[in-house]
Amino acid sequence: MRPDDRASDSRLDRFESYNVLVPGETIVMEPFARFAEPGHLFNYSKSAIRAIEVLELFRATGRRLKAREIARALEIGPSSADQLLKTLVDGAYLQFDPSTKLYWPSPRTASLAGGLAARLGNDILLEHFIETARNDLDRNVNIAISQGTAMQIIMGRLRRPEIEWPSNRPGELGTSLIPIGTRVPLFGSSSGAAWLSMQPRDIILSCIAQCRRELGPLADTPEQLLTTLDQVREQGYAFGGISVRNNAWGISMTFPPTEQGIRHVVSVSDGHAALERDRDRIVDYLRQKIAQLPA
Repeated sequence: MRPDDRASDSRLDRFESYNVLVPGETIVMEPFARFAEPGHLFNYSKSAIRAIEVLELFRATGRRLKAREIARALEIGPSSADQLLKTLVDGAYLQFDPSTKLYWPSPRTASLAGGLAARLGNDILLEHFIETARNDLDRNVNIAISQGTAMQIIMGRLRRPEIEWPSNRPGELGTSLIPIGTRVPLFGSSSGAAWLSMQPRDIILSCIAQCRRELGPLADTPEQLLTTLDQVREQGYAFGGISVRNNAWGISMTFPPTEQGIRHVVSVSDGHAALERDRDRIVDYLRQKIAQLPA
């Protein structure tokens, strides 16, 4: 790790973008371009996230659980877990068996999950997509979405599946540790470049204006950025690296837009040499798998 790669308070003062904003060159971003891990937002409500993670845990394990198992999996104290579980039972989202001390989702939760699944449509297939891609490519795979001036990692599969749970525990991306929910800069990341390349010119210019502090002098030469994004659009994927604690490289490609107009971005990550060596194979694989998704 180079001296200027050091993180401060889980965030970087600066990070470097390789081959993304300017092909073949390394760009040092301004200090405002930072990785934001979950929990760093103003007025952050941890209990809201914990409630969803409890339901995710039931889905992952597929069995009834005791309070101590839930507390251990979510890495929270017994009293906090007890309060959270009692609240979910009180709201009829969980059911509790006093004789066995076991919890399980209630029919209200099943109805909610089923209704959302019907409305999310092909979004549900993304989890299967990255699971299959991870197994076939033997690499880390994640999916990100645009969240204003950042790209947020919303799901991922690691090369080593035994450390996938819980969803908010830091997971490996390349050789670095990045939790689900992390926001990476829109400009300077391969996922951001892939997403931007599919946007109309006015949206890109608006994003450049919003990210002026992060881009610094690069914001004064939007045509250079537009040209780079044209090249990404033509080749159909973005390729590059970002430095966070150590180097992580990615090959990123967009899915077709959802019914709501949302574009998800899939990224395959590894070290630079490994991705460069297998770049064509990975790109061909992603293209074929995306083309096979239902319209």
